[in-house]
Amino acid sequence: MSRSDTQLSLRSEASESSARSKTWGEGPSRSIADDPRFFEFCADRRFTIRRRLGAGGMGVVYEALDHERGEVVALKTLLGVSPEALYRFKREFRALVDVTHPNLILLHDLFSEGEQMFFTMEFVDGVDFVEWMREPVAEEETATSRAILHDRLRAGLRQIAGAVGEIHAAGMLHRDLKPSNVLVTDAGRLVVLDFGLVSESVMETLRSDSGGDMVGTPGYISPEQAGGGKASPASDWYAVGVMAFVGLTGRLPFTGKGLRMLLAKQELDPPAPSSLVEHPIPEELESLVLDLLSRDPARRPGADEILERLGEDDSSASSGPRRELVVHDASIFVGRHGHLRALHEAFAATHHARAVAVHVYGRSGMGKTALIRRFLGELREQHPGTIILGGRCYERESVSFKALDSLVDALCHYLIRLPEARAAELMPRDISTLARVFPILQRVSAVANAPRRPAEIPDPRELRRRAFAALRELLARMADRKPMVLYIDDLQWGDRDSAALLADLLRPPDAPALLLIACFRSEYSSSAPVLRALREQATSDVDIRGVEVGPLSVVEACDLATELLRRHHPANTQAGRAQLRARARQIARESQGSPLFVNELVRHVEVEADGERPEGHHGEILLDQVLAARLSRVPLDARRLLEIIAVAGGPLDERLATSAAGLSGDTRSALAALRADHWVLTHTADDAHTVESYHDRIREFVLSRLDSDGLRARHRDLAFAMERAGGSDDDTLAVHFREAGEWERAGDYARTAADHAAAALAFDRAARLYRLALEFMPHSDPGLAALQCRLADALANGGRGGRAARIYLEAADRSSPARALDLRRRAAEQLLQAGHYAEGVATMRAVVTAVGSKFPDGPRKTLTLLGFERVRLRLRGLGRRIRDARRVDPDELIKLDVFRSVASGLSAHDPATAALFHARHLALALKVGHAAHAACALAAEVAITSLSGERTREKTERIVNAAQALTQRVKSPYPRGLLTMTRGLAAFNMGRWRDAVSLIERAEELLRSECVGAGYEITIGQTFRLIALTHLGDLRALGEGLERYLNAANERDNLWADTTLRAGPQNMCWLAADDTRRARGELIRVGKRWPEGGFSLQRILTVIAKVHIELYSGEGGEAWGRVTGRWAEMTQEFFHEWQWLRITMVHLRACAALVRVVEEGSARERAGLLRGADADARVLLRERALWARPLAETLQAAVDELEGLRDAAIGRLQSAEQGFRTVDMHLHAAVARYRRGQLLGAQGQETRESALAYLEDQGVAAPVRMARLIAPGFSRLEE
Repeated sequence: MSRSDTQLSLRSEASESSARSKTWGEGPSRSIADDPRFFEFCADRRFTIRRRLGAGGMGVVYEALDHERGEVVALKTLLGVSPEALYRFKREFRALVDVTHPNLILLHDLFSEGEQMFFTMEFVDGVDFVEWMREPVAEEETATSRAILHDRLRAGLRQIAGAVGEIHAAGMLHRDLKPSNVLVTDAGRLVVLDFGLVSESVMETLRSDSGGDMVGTPGYISPEQAGGGKASPASDWYAVGVMAFVGLTGRLPFTGKGLRMLLAKQELDPPAPSSLVEHPIPEELESLVLDLLSRDPARRPGADEILERLGEDDSSASSGPRRELVVHDASIFVGRHGHLRALHEAFAATHHARAVAVHVYGRSGMGKTALIRRFLGELREQHPGTIILGGRCYERESVSFKALDSLVDALCHYLIRLPEARAAELMPRDISTLARVFPILQRVSAVANAPRRPAEIPDPRELRRRAFAALRELLARMADRKPMVLYIDDLQWGDRDSAALLADLLRPPDAPALLLIACFRSEYSSSAPVLRALREQATSDVDIRGVEVGPLSVVEACDLATELLRRHHPANTQAGRAQLRARARQIARESQGSPLFVNELVRHVEVEADGERPEGHHGEILLDQVLAARLSRVPLDARRLLEIIAVAGGPLDERLATSAAGLSGDTRSALAALRADHWVLTHTADDAHTVESYHDRIREFVLSRLDSDGLRARHRDLAFAMERAGGSDDDTLAVHFREAGEWERAGDYARTAADHAAAALAFDRAARLYRLALEFMPHSDPGLAALQCRLADALANGGRGGRAARIYLEAADRSSPARALDLRRRAAEQLLQAGHYAEGVATMRAVVTAVGSKFPDGPRKTLTLLGFERVRLRLRGLGRRIRDARRVDPDELIKLDVFRSVASGLSAHDPATAALFHARHLALALKVGHAAHAACALAAEVAITSLSGERTREKTERIVNAAQALTQRVKSPYPRGLLTMTRGLAAFNMGRWRDAVSLIERAEELLRSECVGAGYEITIGQTFRLIALTHLGDLRALGEGLERYLNAANERDNLWADTTLRAGPQNMCWLAADDTRRARGELIRVGKRWPEGGFSLQRILTVIAKVHIELYSGEGGEAWGRVTGRWAEMTQEFFHEWQWLRITMVHLRACAALVRVVEEGSARERAGLLRGADADARVLLRERALWARPLAETLQAAVDELEGLRDAAIGRLQSAEQGFRTVDMHLHAAVARYRRGQLLGAQGQETRESALAYLEDQGVAAPVRMARLIAPGFSRLEE
C-alpha cells in the first residue's frame, strides 16, 4: 500500500470513529444540552459555553469558561439515565477524581440540576490519535520517515499503556478506547479521554437504561465482548492493539459492518500488519500488536510487559504507569480482631433501647480510621438498613460545635434523601431552634416547612438547651425506626461546646438507642478541651466503652507489608517468596507497628525499587527520610502549595490554596500531582472543591521542614488570600494573621468572630476568641473595658461565674466610677451565684458601702437590723405610687440594683442578710415608685412571707395579688417568671407539694424561654421542686430530674448549684436504689467542694441527708448524735421561722430517738427517748400544717407499739395513711400501710403485700429499709 493509500485509509477510519480534528465527540446525537435552558443554567451559575466540541450517545462535550476557577474547561453532559444511575455515576466520579496520570485527562467537577447532569474536565487542545499518526514527517515517504512514524507510534503506545495501566490499577475499566478518545497535544502528550467514568457495575446500569445496546465501538471491542462476554482489563488492551494496528496499516484488522465484523473477531486471527503494507514493519512492533489482538485474553500483555517490550524512551512526553500503591487499601486488613469484636458487642448493646458510646483511641497512624471503616463495612453487610452517619473534626476549622458540624451535614443529606412525608414524621417540635444552631438543616424540606415556635427566646443558654433537646429527639425518632451509628473522627480537634452536646445526647433517661463512635488521638487525651470536658461530664449511668488501637505486633505488621508488596510483586518461586518476606520483616521492624508507616515504607520500596535500609536509621527517623526524599522530588510550585495546605490544617478551597501559593495558569496539574503522590486529599461536596493534607503525620512533617520565617510567610500568604477572597471565617483569619505576626488584623477578626460565636450560643468559643482579641489590644485602647465586658458576659452565659467575675473586676478598673460600681456589683453577684462566698461577700461589701448603705457585722446585728426593717415595712404598708422609670434618681437606681443583687446572691448562703437587703430593696422600690424593681421585690416577698406556712396564707395571697397587678404594668417577662417561681416556693412552704412542682416547672419554662440570666433563680426552683418530689414520693421523676440538673450544673461549672442539688432530701433517690455508698459519696463530694461556714442552706440540707442515710441504715446512735449536736444551729432564730425546716427537724429528731430506743440498753434512757419522741409528735400536731399531722401520727404509732399498745398504733397508722394521701405523700402512705399490715400479723398479709408492691413499682430496691427511714420504731416487727 502506498503512502497515499495509507492516508486515505486513515481518513476512512477517522470518519468511522471520530470527527477529524480537535474533536471530543463520538458522532452527532440529540442532547438535552441543546435545550436553551441548559445554557441558561450554565451562564447563570458558573460557566459560559464557548463552542460545541463533539457529541455522542452518552453526551455532548463543550468548551466552556469556568468563571469560578478562571479557566477554560471541557464540559460534558450526560444523557438518558435513571436518577439512581445518575446518583451512582456521581459517586463513581468522585472516587475516580484521584486516579491521575500525565496521560489521563484530569477530571474536575460533577454537577447536577434536576434531570441535567454534567461534569467538567481538563480542556486538551490537540488532535485525535488518527490525525496525529497521519501528520506527515516529510514530503515524500522514505525509510527515514517511516522510522520516525514507527517511533511516534512507540512513544504513543508507551503513554497509552501508562494511562490505561493506571486506570486498571484503580480497579476500573475504560471500555471504549479508540482514536477519538485519545488526543495528542502539540507537545506530543497523549491524553486518554473518558477513562474509568463507568465502572462495571455502573456500566450495567447504563446499559439496561439504554435498552441493552452494546457498549463500545464495534471496530475496537474485543472478541469476548463481541460474543457477549464480560469485559476485563484484557478487553482494553485489545482496543489498544487495534489502535496500534491502525497506526501501522491505516485500517482496522477486521472490516465489514455490524455482525459480520463481530463474528470475524471471534473466529479468525487478525492479519499481520506487514501483510497489508508494502514497507517493512519492525518485528518487535508487529509482534506486540498481534499479541494485543490475540483472541485469548490471557495472552494479551499488560502495562508492564508492553513498556518492557517497547523499550526505554527519553522523550519528555513519554511516561510509564505510576507504579504506586494505594495507601490504606481497604481490602487489606490484618489483626484487630478483638477490636472489631468489641465494636460489634457495643452495637448489639444498643438493641436493648439504650445509647452506647465507644471511644476509639490511639496514636496517629495506628489505623483507627481503617478499623472503623472495616467495622462499618461489616455492619452494612450484616445489618442492612442501619443508619450510619459520619463526620470528622479538623484542627484549624473554626465553626460552632465543630465536632458535630460535619455529622449534622451527613444527617442533613440523609434527611434530604428521605421522602418528605417520612422526613416530616421525624421532625421534633423544636426543629426550627435546632436549625438556628445548624443552619444547613434548612436545606431539608421537612425542616423548612416545619411550624415555627411563636415566641422568640432571648436567653442564649435556653436556646442552646432547646436545640440540644431537638437534636436528641430527632435522633431518637430515627433510632426508634432503624439501628443507628454515629461516627466522629479526629474528635481531639473538637470544642467544649461539642462535648456538652454529646453528653446531653447520651444522657439518660430516654437517650436515643444508638452507637456513638468517637475516634481520637491518644496523645491529646489530656490536653484537648473537648476530651477533658467529656470526662468531666461523664456519669456512671452512661455506657461509655474504650477501644485502644495500639501498634500492630511485628507479626501483624509483617503480614500487612507482605500483602501490600504482593499486590505489585507476586512471588511465584520459593526464592521470590523468601525475598518478599524478608523485605516485609524489615519494613515491619522499621514501622514501629504503625499501619501508616508500613504503607509509606512499602510505597518507598516500590518507587525506589531497592529495598535497602539506610544504616543506623529506624522507625520514625527512617520514615522522615523517606518523606524527605519524596519531598525533594516535588516541584517548587507544588511544594509551596503543599506548605499552604499544611498550614491551613484542614480542608481548604482549591482556588484559595492555589492563590495563596501564588500559582497561576495550569494550577490543577500541581494539585493532581500532590494528590497522586498521596500528599493531599481532595473533596467535592455541595459544589465546593477542597483540599487537605493526606494525613496528620504528613502535615506535621511538611510543617517541620519550614523554619520560623517560612512558617510566618505561609500563614501570611494564606491569611491575605483568604481576606481577598472573602467568605472565610473571622476566627480562622484571626488565627492565621496572629501566626503571621499581623497583630492588629488578628485582633479585629477575633473580635468579630467572638461576637458571632456568642450569637451562635457557642460561649466557650466566644470566650476564647474574646481573649484572643484582648491579647492584641493595647492597654491604652479606650475600648478595652468594653471588650472585657463582652468576655465576661460570654463566661457568665457559659456558667463560668468565677472567671466572669474576675474579668468584670478588671474592666471596672478601667471604667468610669458609675460604670465601675455596676461592674463590681455584677462581679460580686457572679461570685456568690457560683459559690465563691468569701470573695463574693467581700466584693459586695465594698459595693454596698459605695452606695451609702451598710453591710451588717455578724448574725446578731443582722437579725436586729432585719427586725427594724420589717417593722418599717409593716408600718409603711405595701402601697405604691408608680412613676416613669426615667424620672427615678440614677443614684437610687444604682442602690436598687445593689440591694437586689445582695438579696439574690445571699439568699441561699446567708438567708438572714439576704432578707435584710430584700427588705431594703422592697422599701426603696416602693418609695421611688420603680415598677420593675417593685414587682420583683414583691415577688420575693411572697417567698419570705410564706416561710411561716399556713398561718401566713392570707397575707401571702394579698402580696401575690399586689405583685400580679404590678407585673402586668411591666413589659419585662422576668418579674412574671419570678413571681410564678415564688408562688411555687410558697406552695412548697405550705406543704402543697403538687402545686409547688407545677408552679416551679411553669416558672422554669418562662424564665428559660423569655428571660436572660435567670440561671440562679432556676436552680433555686429546681432544688425545691426536687424536695417536693421527695415528699410526693415520685422517686422516678426525682431521679430523672436530679441527674438532668446535676449535669447542667456540671456543664456550667456552677459550684453552688452542684452542691445544693447533691445535698438535701433529694439524696433519697440513691437510697431508693439501695445505694448508700453513692448517697454517702455524694455528700463527701459536697463537703470537699463546699467550705464550712457561711453556707447555711447547704449545711442544713447536708445534715438532713446524712440523717436520712443513717436512719435508712439503722444507725440510730449516729442519727441521734447528729441531730442533737446540730440542733442549736438548725433552729437559730431566723431558721426557726421557716415552718418546713422546723417540721423537718422535729420529725428527724423524733425518728432518731425511736431508732435509738432499740439500741439503748438502759430502761431509763429508753423511757426518756420515748417521751422525747412523743413530745415531738405533739409539737408537730400544733403546727397547723396538713402534712405535719400524719407525720406526728406515725411517730405516735411507733411509741404506742414500743409501749405495747398495738391496737392504738394500728388506729394511728390508719389515720396517718389517710392523711398522707390527702397531701399527696403516697410513698409515706404506702409505708404507713406496710407498718399497719405488720401490726395486723397474718390478717395483714394482703395489706403488706400491696404496700410492698407499690414501693417496688416506684423503684424502691429495698422496701423494708425504706420503711425504716420513713416510719422508724417498728424494728421488733422486722426480727
